[in-house]
Amino acid sequence: MTRRGWTLVELVVVVLLSTLLAALVFAGVAGAARSATRQRRALDRERTEAALGAWWRAVFRDGQSGDVSLPAIDRIVARLPVGAAVPCWQSGAELWIARAGWQGSRDPEAGRDQLWLLVDSTTTTWAERAIFNVSNDVCPGGGPAVRLLLSGTAGVGLLARVVEPIELRLYLSGTAGWLGLAPADSSSPVQPFAGPVIVTASWFSRDSGGVRAIVQPASGGPPLRLLAPLVMP
Repeated sequence: MTRRGWTLVELVVVVLLSTLLAALVFAGVAGAARSATRQRRALDRERTEAALGAWWRAVFRDGQSGDVSLPAIDRIVARLPVGAAVPCWQSGAELWIARAGWQGSRDPEAGRDQLWLLVDSTTTTWAERAIFNVSNDVCPGGGPAVRLLLSGTAGVGLLARVVEPIELRLYLSGTAGWLGLAPADSSSPVQPFAGPVIVTASWFSRDSGGVRAIVQPASGGPPLRLLAPLVMP
């Protein structure tokens, strides 16, 4: 029984077909990888824009210009508004806030929040107090209240503002840049909440027009630009 081998033409055809098939497979894989990369980049941008935008609105919606400082171009120190109310009673280092008059996103928390009391409406003078304890009580005229034990004498406060001091920071974690939040007193580590971003291409600034943020996502494309006008003195 005789065996017939491959001719040169047949070998060339097999090689060409194999090369064409490999090229088609590679093109399909490369196209899928490019599509996945584009989708990941778009998702990174959407997450960063949504998270930063939500934080920006929360800080500056009810805030005052004095609530914000920029110690460096990579960080913003701010007093996040928690709520405000007219006190129903004050005695020594204690202050009562009627729940019926409280306008806020949550109750005050001891050790986390600060109290700012408007003591002179003419000069817009505020007195800062730490909150040592929070408990439920009743206003002298009746009705449920939140009772705050403060770090100093409350005095006569015309308005009580409760704020949470926080810091927005650009920082590196390994080789990736992130936007993170931390207590302003650095009592706990920074927690990432948006990114990845290019730290060296992102920055914060403040001028007469307001507080600006230029954040460049690591995925590329145009930077995210946010502006918070300073409408209050």
